[in-house]
Amino acid sequence: AGAVGVAGLLGDERFWGKLLGGWYEKVVMLNFGICSLLLAGRLLQLAFLGGLRDTELAKMGSRLRSLALAKFVVLGAVVHEGDDRELLVWFSWLTFCCFLRLLSMVCLDRVEYVALAPHTTSRDLGRLGCLLTVILIVNSSLMYVCLDTFGCDASRGGCTAADVNLILLLFFDEVVTHVATLQTCLRLFLHVRSLAHDEGGFEGGGVVL
Repeated sequence: AGAVGVAGLLGDERFWGKLLGGWYEKVVMLNFGICSLLLAGRLLQLAFLGGLRDTELAKMGSRLRSLALAKFVVLGAVVHEGDDRELLVWFSWLTFCCFLRLLSMVCLDRVEYVALAPHTTSRDLGRLGCLLTVILIVNSSLMYVCLDTFGCDASRGGCTAADVNLILLLFFDEVVTHVATLQTCLRLFLHVRSLAHDEGGFEGGGVVL
C-alpha cells in the first residue's frame, strides 16, 4: 500500500504541476524543505543535547560542506538533464540522509566528550541515548520506504539490474548512517557500563571506551 501511494503521488501530473509550476515555486519548495530540516535539527539539538560546544559546531560545519559537495557530485551523476521531478526527489532524499548523518556524527562527538567529562549526569546520558534511538528508528523507516517503493516486486515485473543499482545507491547513505549510529550506541553503552562498575568499586573501567 505504501509503495502504491508513493508511486501514485510521484506519477500525479497535477501534483508535479503545482510543485514545479515555475521558478518561483521551485525556490519556495526548496527553501521550505531546507528551513524545515534546520528547524527540526535545532529542536532535536535543544531537546536532547542542549547547546553545542565550539568544537562540535566547527566539526559540523566542516562535515556539512564535505557532505554537500559529495552529494552534489552524486546529483550530477544520476539526474538526467532537464528532469525537474527526478532532481527534486533525489535532492530531497540526499538532503534528509545528510541530515541524519550529521545528527549521528554530532552524537558521536558528544559521546566522546561525556566519556572524558568528570561531571556527566545520568539525565544527559539518557537524552543522548534517546536521540540515538530516534535516529535509528527514522533511518530504519527510510530504509523500509526505499525497499517498499523501489524494491523488487513480481507484480511490477520483477527486478532488473537498474532496480538493483537504484536500491544500492539509495541504501548506501542509510547503511553508513545506521552502522555509524550503532557504533556510537555501543560506545555509549560501554561508557555507561564503565561508570556503573566504577560506582561499584571496579577500578580501571574507564579504559574500556
